[in-house]
Amino acid sequence: MDTASNRALTIAVAVLVTIVITSGVLFSISQMQNVYKQVYETDVNIQNRFSEYEAYDNTIKTGLDIINAAKKYRDSNLVKIIVGIKQINTSAEIALLNNTLGATPGEVLYNSSVVNNDGFVTITFTKK
Repeated sequence: MDTASNRALTIAVAVLVTIVITSGVLFSISQMQNVYKQVYETDVNIQNRFSEYEAYDNTIKTGLDIINAAKKYRDSNLVKIIVGIKQINTSAEIALLNNTLGATPGEVLYNSSVVNNDGFVTITFTKK
């Protein structure tokens, strides 16, 4: 019986070691998947952040588009809106912008451009 109990004990230890090794491998794979997921999400976020401004790069916009952009990026530390030579980034400046663009801002066209300097974006609108 000693031999049978030794064999049973050996088999039990082998099964336990196999379970521990399998658990370790599965845990490592899970951790690698989490890291890959975080890297992928970061990459997508960075890509989306820069593609967000492509709508304003070398395009023609109306005064209404300028007002909407100014409202979207109001009080932003990372995005500056410049109309002509004047910077528009606060609610008060947006209210003055409405007066500057006139009664029919949808009819006036502006060339727009985007400059990105180390994460700080400047969107410039110049009258066409």
